[in-house]
Formats: sequence, C-alpha cells, structure tokens
Amino acid sequence: MDYTKGEWEVTTNDSGLLHIETKGTHIYIGCILDDDRGKANAHLIAAAPDMYEALSFFINQLEPWIKLCPELKQWTEFAKDAGLKALTKAGGK
Repeated sequence: MDYTKGEWEVTTNDSGLLHIETKGTHIYIGCILDDDRGKANAHLIAAAPDMYEALSFFINQLEPWIKLCPELKQWTEFAKDAGLKALTKAGGK
C-alpha cells in the first residue's frame, strides 16, 4: 500500500486543531478538531501505519499455526479473515 511512510505524530498549535504529520520530516497527513474525541481520533490516525504493519506481520504468521494446530484452524482462519478485511478497508477497497 502506498501511504506516507515514517512515524506519524500528533502536534498542536494555537489554531484549535490537532495536526497529524510525520515525525521529523513534518509531512502533513491531516488535521482534526482539538477536543476530547478529536484527540482520541488523531492518535488513532497517527498509530495507523504501525497498526497496519503489525497486522500485516500477524496475518503472515498465522499460516504456519493453521498447519501446526489443526484444532485451532477455525479461530486462526477467523483472525486471518478479520485482519485481511481490515487491511482491505485501509487500502480503500
């Protein structure tokens, strides 16, 4: 997926908005209102690249477990399908 690489962070200024940008290089990702819900949403957005990479890694690690533990196949398949659905949504599909 082609998203802005690098660590994302939330920054503030006097505009009443929270800004999501890349740490260090300050590539602008977006902004959101600076209130309680906005803060929660901004930090969730800023964590998105890390969560995307972690979920991709997790899904790739499930395949060997499906083969090693057939009794867990139902649960590992469910986790894999849910993860793939989330990654597809993140990809805009």
